[in-house]
Amino acid sequence: MKLGVLKGVVFQEAYQAYIKDRGLADISELVFERLLKVYPGLLVTSTDGFVDIAEVDTLSFIASDGTNISTEIFSRELKNIYLNQGHWKHLFTNAIKEIVHQEHNCQEILMNMIYAAAASTGSIVKNILLSEFKPKNFSLFDIQNLEQIDPTRQFFSAEEKHKIILISEEFDLLSNPEIKKKIYQLFG
Repeated sequence: MKLGVLKGVVFQEAYQAYIKDRGLADISELVFERLLKVYPGLLVTSTDGFVDIAEVDTLSFIASDGTNISTEIFSRELKNIYLNQGHWKHLFTNAIKEIVHQEHNCQEILMNMIYAAAASTGSIVKNILLSEFKPKNFSLFDIQNLEQIDPTRQFFSAEEKHKIILISEEFDLLSNPEIKKKIYQLFG
């Protein structure tokens, strides 16, 4: 996950509101930036109505990757964000939209996060098969169609496919023609 988001006005306002509300000293701008980038994945993992510990652990690991920040910090914050979705959704959505418009490759990063989160929500057997199939540094752009991952095309539930498209639209990710083409090629 790339570091160094251009920190615009919306990002700064969202960050200040978040740390004020949380009242915690260990929420740096970097932690907040990483939370923003895994937030779409959290939305996808909650498609089934809950987020389990394995999903939070996966998102926490991804958020902390390449930093010296403890996964426990991300785990704690992701649980808080999930439990208080109504409170944070607008704030996070606006900050993410700002990042998407300021950072060129952020769209791909967010789409890969959404895709990885959706992939982590399947059955244990399918997740094991995916991990055997999946090359290191797997990206949405590395696959041509779902048959490369799951010949039955049932790796993602209909609800997850729908949620991925909605989230992609909500965060203005489909303004990128490459991403739009890939998403609709994969999910219809």
